[in-house]
Amino acid sequence: MNFCDMKTCRKCNKNLPENQFSKSEYKRIYCRCLICVKEYNTNYRYNNKEKIKQNKRKYRETNKEKVKIAKRNWWIKNHQKNKDNKKKYYQNNKNKIKDYQLRNNKTILNNQVKRKKILRKTSPKFKLKEYVSASIRSCLKKRDSNKNKNSFLKYVDYSIDSLKSYLQLLFEPWMNWNNWGKYNANTWNDNDSSTWTWQLDHIIPQSYFDYKSMEDDQFKICWSLDNLRPYSAKLNNLENNKRTEEDIFKIKNEIKKKNDLKKK
Repeated sequence: MNFCDMKTCRKCNKNLPENQFSKSEYKRIYCRCLICVKEYNTNYRYNNKEKIKQNKRKYRETNKEKVKIAKRNWWIKNHQKNKDNKKKYYQNNKNKIKDYQLRNNKTILNNQVKRKKILRKTSPKFKLKEYVSASIRSCLKKRDSNKNKNSFLKYVDYSIDSLKSYLQLLFEPWMNWNNWGKYNANTWNDNDSSTWTWQLDHIIPQSYFDYKSMEDDQFKICWSLDNLRPYSAKLNNLENNKRTEEDIFKIKNEIKKKNDLKKK
């Protein structure tokens, strides 16, 4: 190799072949070798993470169409190569991927459980939707049926917001969203309203309705606003399904008339 094919790096002072140096678009050879340039870039990226992140974000925001076209062109050009690499990686790392997915799924599940637990305590709307959905699922299961992963909100003529507002209008002075819960005979004190709880009650009990799916008219009457109310947990526990056939017949007719008027 001739001397003219060699060049000294100004950073590490090593005498290296010219092919160990990068070139500009005008084929001008840079004064630092590739190793020194790489080391400099690595250190710069490490010490300026936030600055680089902000610059990239700013560039994407001001060049949205350009970035979109570049991404599409890259995908077209590298689609098959990317697909082959993923397939090859999967074949060589099956156990590693399965272990990661298992750990990740457990983490996601745990986070969802924690999130739901917090929402039940802090969001009456979320708790109400969860409770009604679970109650309907349980009732359908007893009838050898299921929800088929459908939301009950598709089959009733109200939203969770309107159900919440409706129940709130019917609250007795002692009722609030914090004392919604089960009846506990050990803590209940008839002389102390702070120990009382209320429940979402069906005026006509669910057992009086005959339905197999959420599409049935009987289901819609059962879960209509007119058949729902906030009710003392103790009274609900004591009364259970004790309603006379005559009372049930009257209430059913009243609800049906109201529903017919709404349709008109």
